[in-house]
Amino acid sequence: MSRSLYSPPGALPPACVAIAAGGVEVGDAPFGDPCRRAGAHPAAKFCIIDNAVNNAGALASIGASPCHSLQVLRCGRAASTACTTHFNPEVRTMAIRNHVLLETNYRRLRDHPPRVAVLPWGATEAHNYHLPYGTDAIQATSFAQRAAELAAADGARVIVLPVIPFGNDQQQLDQVCTISITTPTATALLRDIARSLVAQGIDRLVIVNAHGGNQFQPLVRDLQSELPILIVVANFYQMVPDVRAAVFDAPGDHADETETSLMLHLRPDLVELHRAGAGERIAPAIDGLRQPGFWTPRPWSACHPDTGSGDPSLATAQKGQSYFDAIVRSLATALVDLSAANKGDLPYLR
Repeated sequence: MSRSLYSPPGALPPACVAIAAGGVEVGDAPFGDPCRRAGAHPAAKFCIIDNAVNNAGALASIGASPCHSLQVLRCGRAASTACTTHFNPEVRTMAIRNHVLLETNYRRLRDHPPRVAVLPWGATEAHNYHLPYGTDAIQATSFAQRAAELAAADGARVIVLPVIPFGNDQQQLDQVCTISITTPTATALLRDIARSLVAQGIDRLVIVNAHGGNQFQPLVRDLQSELPILIVVANFYQMVPDVRAAVFDAPGDHADETETSLMLHLRPDLVELHRAGAGERIAPAIDGLRQPGFWTPRPWSACHPDTGSGDPSLATAQKGQSYFDAIVRSLATALVDLSAANKGDLPYLR
């Protein structure tokens, strides 16, 4: 079990030196600088930046146990049976990401203004018994930020906006702490975001959607007739269908094998797979509504007793990584092409 100590500003104990994200031993290499800036003692054994879950192999090689807290400097002694977390609020240990709006600053954006804005959009709802309520928001943000990173490396001028954490969950409001916004609310949010971007000369917006209840097509049709902006919707669950079919075994569309695998890859510390329900889906009793082409909202709790739709038991982090990587490559390609597009390139006309 890990132990956390929140230390006052100043030098960290003589525990550490230099393993950065991914478990790479850095010593005097550039990645060692954050450790030194954070006050790591010269006689330290190791210093870990970012999520230590990703450093498990390197930690094991020196006899240390991983921590599971995020975005802090971690130090510990080799052969320790516990890992101590030290947090210095006055020291930043990670580089500023220019493509993430919440991290960058006015000077950087003024000197290098973006052409494409990316808006992650999720939901706040139950995901069976084993995944967090923030699953959709976490996934949308992760897709957007990683794809933007890849696109920026290829020369795209792109910025990731803060995530919208609420979606349309009207059929789940009987489930504790589910938050739902109506279509007029979503329209108002999207309109004001698009209007703000247009005022600043940013006329390309990509919505990275991670919630099936969010239906953006009518909203986008209306807003593109009002404002000189191209709005693109990327529903991650409809992207790279060949990869999804090849990677996953069990069908589903909510807290299923697919979403559970993604979360095991992205935030394993928030997954309680041993608590998961079966993800049963109870079919409609009205036979005529089972035919292709018919749709009506599912009364969710009646159709899905544990709130999940699809068996999550076959999920693995490896499957999640394969799917995640394919999605972000596809999304990054679109961002690069949108950034380079000229007005008049279909469908970018205004």
